[in-house]
Amino acid sequence: MFLINRILKPEDNRNILISFLDFLLTTTKIIHYTQNKIYMKLLIISLFCLISTFTQAQTAKELIGKWKLIKSTKDGIVTTPTETFQVFEENGVFNGINGKNSRKGKWKLTDDNSKLTIKVSIISITFNIDYFDSKKRIITSDKTGKLEYEKIE
Repeated sequence: MFLINRILKPEDNRNILISFLDFLLTTTKIIHYTQNKIYMKLLIISLFCLISTFTQAQTAKELIGKWKLIKSTKDGIVTTPTETFQVFEENGVFNGINGKNSRKGKWKLTDDNSKLTIKVSIISITFNIDYFDSKKRIITSDKTGKLEYEKIE
């Protein structure tokens, strides 16, 4: 320290001390800012996970009910069926209605709500869920094309 005091003038020591304190203050601010960003990211991720879990649970519940087929598109041909319905009941019970004909079966939704499988007797079709809310559903498969449903009950 004696050697440093001999080389530097007293006012230089004061400037070095101020610079060092400024450095510490800046470092503290950076650490605080970084911690806030980490906490904010954790909060956002937690909220996203919570919302995702809630949404997934709701999807199967919202599927329960009677849905009317309002539009069918296959190979570029659009049709509007009149008396075609799908009825989803709890415990995976399914009923397909086409006019006066009715077929019972089972339904299953994947855990991530991206695919719906409907099995009637020995025929099983897996649909991609393109859109789904409490009132409208759009599903597609290679066998049936694009099907648009409205919830009526």
